[in-house]
Amino acid sequence: CPQQYKIFEQRPNRLTNFCQLWLPGHIHSDEFRLTPSQVPLMLASSLSPIYGSNPSFRRVKYHGLTGEIFDYDAYYLDYNNSQTWKQALSFREAFSLPDMTYDSLHHIVDDFQRLWKTFLLRQHAYNIELVPEACEQQCLIDWKCTLQSISRK
Repeated sequence: CPQQYKIFEQRPNRLTNFCQLWLPGHIHSDEFRLTPSQVPLMLASSLSPIYGSNPSFRRVKYHGLTGEIFDYDAYYLDYNNSQTWKQALSFREAFSLPDMTYDSLHHIVDDFQRLWKTFLLRQHAYNIELVPEACEQQCLIDWKCTLQSISRK
């Protein structure tokens, strides 16, 4: 695990006193991680089309006074089929969440069997090579584990 993520491996700590959500760089996929620190990581996709990803970016919605992030819109370019940017459902709309808190994101993992298709369709928008129908039970288990770890390794 990279050194910069070590603080997220700890149970609730000084980080949770002031940080509710962390937006680190990109991994060519639109994902989140639930960490032991209970500060979720919202990993962003990339504008670069390498690694089989469609170019994409986020528009984050936050409260102007508190800085609390309450949702985000994602825009992507279907690299193989279009030259037009498309807007995906907002994160909260896609998963029917009341907010972007750790508990709400944990709900996605707890109810992953039911939300699996929604999750895969969102991933497909960002990844040219992903074929949602090809991902079966083991793939679901792998993703559920990934969302609860700091890195995929």
